[in-house]
Amino acid sequence: MKPKKIQDVECDIVFAPSAKLGRYKMVHGDTDAMALLESLKGREVVVKGSLDDERAGESVVLCTTDRTFDVVVLETTNTCLLCRRQDGADKVVEGMFDHTQLLRAVPAKVDKKLDTILQRSSHPSHAPSSAPQPDQIEAVDLLEPAAKKAKKPPSQGTALYTTDQIIPQIRASKKEVLQALSKSPAALVDGTWRLSPKADVESALESLIRLGDSAMDLRSFTSEEAAVVLEPYHDPVAIACCIKAYCTEIQTDSAGGEGSKSNGQASVADTRLRVCPHKVAVSRAEQLFSVNESWPVKLFYEEWASMCPAFATPEPAMLLGIALVLDGGKTISYFPSKSLPLEPGDRFDAMFAKTKRWTKEDMTAFIEPITGTGQTLLQLLQRYTREFPVDGAPTYVPFSTC
Repeated sequence: MKPKKIQDVECDIVFAPSAKLGRYKMVHGDTDAMALLESLKGREVVVKGSLDDERAGESVVLCTTDRTFDVVVLETTNTCLLCRRQDGADKVVEGMFDHTQLLRAVPAKVDKKLDTILQRSSHPSHAPSSAPQPDQIEAVDLLEPAAKKAKKPPSQGTALYTTDQIIPQIRASKKEVLQALSKSPAALVDGTWRLSPKADVESALESLIRLGDSAMDLRSFTSEEAAVVLEPYHDPVAIACCIKAYCTEIQTDSAGGEGSKSNGQASVADTRLRVCPHKVAVSRAEQLFSVNESWPVKLFYEEWASMCPAFATPEPAMLLGIALVLDGGKTISYFPSKSLPLEPGDRFDAMFAKTKRWTKEDMTAFIEPITGTGQTLLQLLQRYTREFPVDGAPTYVPFSTC
């Protein structure tokens, strides 16, 4: 309240029988947060938090179906009285509070807790029986339903979780948890999320690539067809994780025409899979970075090309958000954006600690993942960086740089 608006007020205060500390909560936030709350009248929101989160310095969060908000408790110097608006001299106190809650949009902190949960359901490693060579693959009927094949049930991990069991444990909205699960290395097997050791998943991928020359078309196949040819050599959980990590869905009509339509209408679709060249090439690059985090640029690209199958041609753009070219173009260094903090200020600090100058392409790849905090990419760049041209291309430096 502005000083000129303050006036002496005299009135009698009457405390309602139901008035007590803690009956009401005062919540405030920025315009976007409050507008969102106004739109939620009559709809459900979920408050998430635990004593373990509090001990770790994490605040309670309020979740809608698709967004997450921090709820930060702010202490007040005096107890505030909540009175009903009414005419007359008497003011009836309906409630009291000695702190308020600040509501602010935050990026969902999903990865760490989700990783912990998925590790509990980690599948024990199974060395594959001799990996198939093209001339060793048995003749199989790929049209025969996989259900007719004898399947070994997946071994039980320490704990198994369904999607509905995972969502309440993560301090984020349902939509954000589902997005994180879809991007995780775990796969849904028999209704529960299972995680297979990376070595087993990579071994299944190698077998899948070999099979592409003899038993099936890597550009169009079903998960059942892949299981028929891979299960003699690999565990079902490793196969499921491999398909999720390295394959993408394609839509075909009943005649097998990819993405075709009839009379202007989409025909009855049959969901099939293809091995994604981009994902395979990126996995090969990450294998190189697991050996050395920094490489001479020319040597890295030579090694990368030699490791990729013919259908997965490596391209520099595939490494945006994964690696940076430094030292005037001489060195390429592993620096995955997924390992950086989600808080904008901390994220920019980590980025500029790595290198003081960023290209527009690299900057966009690293900052776009945190633009769901109520701030656009442009707003974040204006707050934390300065832009200046280098050889006609936008370059970004820390905001404090003169």
